[in-house]
Amino acid sequence: MAKANEISPEDIATVLISATDDINAGFPAKSLREIDGWKYVPVMCMKEIEVPNSLPKCIRVMMTVNSNARQEDVRHIYHNQAVQLRPDLLR
Repeated sequence: MAKANEISPEDIATVLISATDDINAGFPAKSLREIDGWKYVPVMCMKEIEVPNSLPKCIRVMMTVNSNARQEDVRHIYHNQAVQLRPDLLR
């Protein structure tokens, strides 16, 4: 996400990561903090709400960034089956 939107760690105010119940072997935030330059980026993990027939094994990431980019210019990243979550944002 940061690379696709040309964002440096210093421009990131916070990162929120949610995961579905079937992801429980570790904290996704730990891996993020190990990326070079990301040590001091505030990151928090949380549990995704349970919704019938929702996408399993899903991790969602939301970054709050200091940027002058227009909302419509932000590149949203969806991998694998997650593309069904917001097909309107895919380019």
